[in-house]
Amino acid sequence: MTDEELDLRRIAARADRARAIIEDELLVAAFANLEATYVEAWQATRSDDTAGREALWHRIKALGMVRADLNRVLEDGMIARDRLDDISAGITNP
Repeated sequence: MTDEELDLRRIAARADRARAIIEDELLVAAFANLEATYVEAWQATRSDDTAGREALWHRIKALGMVRADLNRVLEDGMIARDRLDDISAGITNP
């Protein structure tokens, strides 16, 4: 097995872990609850509470960034699996 194949298998394994995390009921519920809590708190802030509104906005954005990063790992894994399939089929450079 080549170094490239080992790297691709590592990336694919990380994607499997990312999928398990993304689909985990507890994490999905925790993210939904946090987001709802932050949005509700944001809506309840006074219009002159710029710092409070901004802090809540950052929290909501951070949840989205975690989701996006996990999805990026998942997408990288799909690409790695496609490349591994190419290697198995004897395709040297896609």
